[in-house]
Amino acid sequence: MTEIGHLCGKPLSICEYVIQALGGVWHPEHFTCACCHLSLIHEDFFEHDAEPYCTECHLSLFATCFSNNFGARCGGCHQPILGDFITVTDKPWHEQCFRCHECSQNLYGRNFCAKDGLLYCESHQQNFTSLICASCSQPIAGRCINAMGKRFHLQHFVCTYCLRPLNTGTFKERASKPYCSACFRQLFS
Repeated sequence: MTEIGHLCGKPLSICEYVIQALGGVWHPEHFTCACCHLSLIHEDFFEHDAEPYCTECHLSLFATCFSNNFGARCGGCHQPILGDFITVTDKPWHEQCFRCHECSQNLYGRNFCAKDGLLYCESHQQNFTSLICASCSQPIAGRCINAMGKRFHLQHFVCTYCLRPLNTGTFKERASKPYCSACFRQLFS
């Protein structure tokens, strides 16, 4: 008795290359995804109601119910995770959701930080992790000068009168303003 193709019902010749899967025998050209018709000869596939489905179609058609009720949810969009993901702060993230909360820059392979469940790129993490310069009101990244109970960028701690840098460590203070020794003597002596 000649076997027949699972999908088409046509006879399979003895010498013909065939696919044996899902309890049946298939002509190679007929072993395709039941939804998108992608050839599954060299692909992973899933079975649903005795029909083959490619991974993508199976996930989109049949995994949604399970994922919505029991699956992990993305830390960014809070939608179910169906495929590849990145784990950060003990949460899974879709790669496309793994972005800076401020500028939407993709953070994959970049330095970032997380605060209160939100992700920030290097530039925007300074907005909440850095100290603020008393002169320019911008975040301080790196070294700074602590003087008069305030913090300054190295280049912003200057004499109030001549505007020369005061990073040598010696300065005079008057009315909460810094002065170099020469200007202080000239103005207040």
